[in-house]
Formats: sequence, C-alpha cells, structure tokens
Amino acid sequence: LPNVVGQQWPDAVKRLVDLGLVPISGDPAVPSPGPSDRGWLVTDQAPESGAKVGAGYFVRLWLRPDGDAGVREPRRPLPSPLQMHEAAEPG
Repeated sequence: LPNVVGQQWPDAVKRLVDLGLVPISGDPAVPSPGPSDRGWLVTDQAPESGAKVGAGYFVRLWLRPDGDAGVREPRRPLPSPLQMHEAAEPG
C-alpha cells in the first residue's frame, strides 16, 4: 500500500484505484468527495503505507479542507494585558 498522506484527494484516489484499491473517507461526517474534487488533503490513511492488501480492499482516508479558499488576513497576536491597560488609561 503506498503512502498517500499529504496528497490532494484526486491524486490519492488515482494512485489507489490504479492499484485496484477502493479509497473511501475515514470520517463518516465527511462523505467521500467525487474522484476529481480538489480542495481536500489526505491527513491519514488506514491501513498504513507498506501494508500488504489485496485488490478491492477498502482504504480509509481522513481528509481536511486544503485551505486553498483564497486570501485571508494574517492573524495578529492579541495585545498584552499591559498594552490593553495603557490603551485604556486617559491621556
């Protein structure tokens, strides 16, 4: 079984299907995307890479959104309590 962790869903699906395996979502709350749906990254797999499995074996893949949904503002750290106190003091 190859390691597909870190790959986009369609790339992982193609690699596994080419070996005669059946990729499915490992999380019942996240249904398996379509075979060409980008935007999902494989974060874990079962069985693990290197396992010996036969054709037709189901390989569970845990997914997360890739985060490629556009530009976001950078997060800034919250001000320290001292900075908040100084900003609240009048003049």
